[in-house]
Amino acid sequence: MNVYYNPEHFGLEIADEFHRPDLWYEFDMVVVFRRIEDGKLFWGADSGCSCPLPFERFTSIESLSPLPETERSFQLAKDALFSVS
Repeated sequence: MNVYYNPEHFGLEIADEFHRPDLWYEFDMVVVFRRIEDGKLFWGADSGCSCPLPFERFTSIESLSPLPETERSFQLAKDALFSVS
């Protein structure tokens, strides 16, 4: 079970997602999650070919990074989308 496909299991919801639109049979994405109980934001980035599932290795909330609550934070998350290796 991972945070992307089952966020509610971890007390999360997906707040926003950013995908590179130019990819075929692969993914490169950043997802911002919101913890339901207090609204705290977390983010994670993942990329790969079409074989693994996105966020396959993200199996706990500890796999995500806290996201400071500033306007700039969302821009940083978007920028990270293009720097995922």
